[in-house]
Amino acid sequence: MRRAIRRCAAIAAIVLASATAFGVDPPDARINPVSSLIETVDTTWSVNNYNVRYTSVTAEGQQTTSYLLTTNAANDLDPRIAIAPNGETAVVWWRDLGVDAVL
Repeated sequence: MRRAIRRCAAIAAIVLASATAFGVDPPDARINPVSSLIETVDTTWSVNNYNVRYTSVTAEGQQTTSYLLTTNAANDLDPRIAIAPNGETAVVWWRDLGVDAVL
């Protein structure tokens, strides 16, 4: 178990370092207590705006899922992830429009 936690910490450090290198908000990451996957959300540049991306990886660093949660003309920024003890995941972010919104 300690080895898996060290691996997760190492992966999180790499992800944060990459985000800093690209000048975007660092990803928000949590370990799912049911699946043991590391689940992250981050802001990614897509042609002419920012979108929210969800990614999950194993403790060994193998990506299992990665997809965009948003694909619209608005900038979707500063995503946060929460995972319940039963493994259910919720993601929130704010949308930068004339009238900002939390989604």
